[in-house]
Amino acid sequence: MNNLKRLLALVLAVMMVASLCSFAFAADDTSVTITGLDENDAVKLYQVLKWENGTGWVLTDAFASLSTTGIDAIIAGTTATLSKADVEAITNFVKAASPAITPTKNGSVASGETSYTETVDLGLYLALVNAAKVDTLYNPMIVSADLNNTNDSDTVASSDVLGASTVAKKDTVTLEKTHSDITFNAGDYVQFTVTTKIPAFADSYAPWFHVTDTLSAGLEYEVNDSDHKFVVSSGDVTFTGTPSDGDKTFTLEFDSAKIEALTAPQDVTITYWAKITSSAPYNVNAENNTVEVTFSNNPGNDSDHGHLKDKTVEYLFDIDGAINGNTSYITSEIVKVGVDASGHTVFEEKTMSNGSKHNSLPGATFGIYTTQADADAGNTNYYTNEVFTTGTVQSDANGLLNIKGLKAGKYYIKELTAPAGYIKDQATHYFEITTTTGTQTETETLSDSCVVTYEYTVLTGYSVSFDGTKTSSYTWTNNGPQITSVMPGDDSSEIQNTKGLELPSTGGIGTTIFYVAGIVLVLGAAAIVIARRKAEQE
Repeated sequence: MNNLKRLLALVLAVMMVASLCSFAFAADDTSVTITGLDENDAVKLYQVLKWENGTGWVLTDAFASLSTTGIDAIIAGTTATLSKADVEAITNFVKAASPAITPTKNGSVASGETSYTETVDLGLYLALVNAAKVDTLYNPMIVSADLNNTNDSDTVASSDVLGASTVAKKDTVTLEKTHSDITFNAGDYVQFTVTTKIPAFADSYAPWFHVTDTLSAGLEYEVNDSDHKFVVSSGDVTFTGTPSDGDKTFTLEFDSAKIEALTAPQDVTITYWAKITSSAPYNVNAENNTVEVTFSNNPGNDSDHGHLKDKTVEYLFDIDGAINGNTSYITSEIVKVGVDASGHTVFEEKTMSNGSKHNSLPGATFGIYTTQADADAGNTNYYTNEVFTTGTVQSDANGLLNIKGLKAGKYYIKELTAPAGYIKDQATHYFEITTTTGTQTETETLSDSCVVTYEYTVLTGYSVSFDGTKTSSYTWTNNGPQITSVMPGDDSSEIQNTKGLELPSTGGIGTTIFYVAGIVLVLGAAAIVIARRKAEQE
């Protein structure tokens, strides 16, 4: 029994010693926390100081040469703190020595979380964060793991060297692009506005902030006259790269020295113009303008850049035009047809691209107007644009009237001359283009393997009505910026010409001639009657 008691006492003593050892080991091991982050942010911790019992805080081997910069002053005294310049010096040391200095700890913020906690040895750490979001950048941070416990020999660590947690300081780069409208006539000017923000970079960044703008084939910059000025508002931050008339792209490079002087983020607004050119003549034509912002986003690596992108899309339409440049499908909204005096159709029946059937009549000439008054008068104040230059159009072999380069809106149409042997239509007609819009999201992988996602407004469809009745409606699906499928309506309007003698219009010179001839005949007959009566009386 005595031997059993002795054995139990020995086991108990061993357990007590093991427990004390575990406690002592734990005293040299603690954690640091960084808050104010976003989920999936990548965090690197570099140990700059370590705690040595009996000595206190000392630089780690990797950072030992920093003693020549004066940063080792934080080791002396229990109330020393790091200045912003000290933090930048440590960060720049890491950048200059990379990859010789590797992170002590690598980790990331868990999904759904906004803080990062890491178990580390006692010491002071530089924290560098690579943002998961492409529009975010972080300043370098200092955080320390220190204890204030005591044991039999000395103080394990002083808590006066900063703290075990810190709040991340971050800036967000923004980008938005707008335009003056979404549909245009060929030859119209589009006003674009780009708004963005230059962050207040920490000193450890090599400030880089560029804005690149690119036009599609049917657009070109018009920026150097009094009505279409290129204007940049960027405070004291200067730039180079102003575009010239006719250019297709420009890059504004903002001055790094001016950016370094910023103490707060600087808003930037860029306003400029582009012209819809005759390079965009077919229906439905989608031109686009894209803008990309490139900026420094990693205090640990000057070659890393963040990217943002945005886009606008501008549309113009044809009546009786080839969808998206495809001549195998003609929209066929307005068809000129011929009928005989009894109202029966003449000519061979033709089937249009949309499936409707018509007895089409070629050779009728129409004027296109933007007001009903001009159309009623049939004057020469026609609607024109850069590709529809004459303001008049003639029905082709299929009876179609191809009117190019239109924006959404209402247009009036009046027949000016009928084909030989037909009576001209006296009525004023109108057609109207109306649109529906939606949003499209695009994801691209840009340089630096940066993946950007951006959203912009697109047309989801349009319809054409003739004299208030919808004749066709088009919808499509978009794959990127291209129209990949079209679902047109199945009807077309008709403007009829009746076969027969064209009579002079009321009030025209032809009517006057008939009136004069009639009066002359009446007067002549009267004169003959009077002369005969006189002769009979004599």
